[in-house]
Amino acid sequence: MKQIILIGDLIRWEAEISFIIEMLHMTATRVISVNIGRRVAAADLNARELRQLYPGKPLEECVHLAISKLYSQGIADGILALLGKEPHLYNLADRAFAAMPFGLPKVAVLTGNSTWQGRKEVMRIYLPGTAYTMNPVIKILLSNTAFAVSGMSLCSIHNFGCPAPTVGTMGIKADIGRYLAGAGLNYIAFSEDDQLLHPLLSNGYIHGLMMASEIESCRHFIDIAAAREIPIVIASKNPDAIRAQLDFLPTISGPVTIISSHHQEIPNMKGAKGSQENSSPLWLRCHSISHKFGSDNFYQYAVRTLADQLS
Repeated sequence: MKQIILIGDLIRWEAEISFIIEMLHMTATRVISVNIGRRVAAADLNARELRQLYPGKPLEECVHLAISKLYSQGIADGILALLGKEPHLYNLADRAFAAMPFGLPKVAVLTGNSTWQGRKEVMRIYLPGTAYTMNPVIKILLSNTAFAVSGMSLCSIHNFGCPAPTVGTMGIKADIGRYLAGAGLNYIAFSEDDQLLHPLLSNGYIHGLMMASEIESCRHFIDIAAAREIPIVIASKNPDAIRAQLDFLPTISGPVTIISSHHQEIPNMKGAKGSQENSSPLWLRCHSISHKFGSDNFYQYAVRTLADQLS
């Protein structure tokens, strides 16, 4: 039997919670209720108990740790949060959703005046208006939500394994996809501000990174990839500048390869290359190739380099 975490201010949402629980029980789905409101509710866990479980930690960290533990013990299969115009609860909800890995059911029921932004991986259900009775419209939306999250919990995220690695690209021209496919790689093209890349890297769904972007704007992604020893290929016109910007990485890291074209290199850059190569950390490689930067042959070489590191 699947179990869904139901989280929110359970006093404020008492009628909706009761109805959702009734609907989930109809689908043979159990509920773990977590009340993060200020008042004590008839819940499996209240904010007070969460603080007692993790003394000295802020409530948002207590929420994150508790839900992480429920998932790691195989007790939780999804999470459903209810949020209105309650800014003091938004960070708690964010930490609750972040505690569950990418791919598990994550649903937020929101009132019309809710200003919660949240993570992109969370499915949103909007209730009409800012106040209401438990009328047929509200019941239809809540029952659809309950049946949806119950159904999603039946789908195991481990059923979609694939022998071909999946790589993420940033700042690379769109038609590189055909080269990646030709090398036997799946790929997803991300923008530099894509919120989904972080959980996909952290949860092991992205196995390699290829980028032609400024390091500073992608630093947090590189941090995660390095910590997980995920291969990174960086296409650059100025490899020396990129090399200097990688000083923040730990001494033990996944392989990082900077690929440049010697046609675009600055003259004084070439003279210093030998000494810099000798001083580079073991995980860093610099390839200066004859193909023009940005050409088809240049990107084909970059793809082959990444594919070799993933094989």
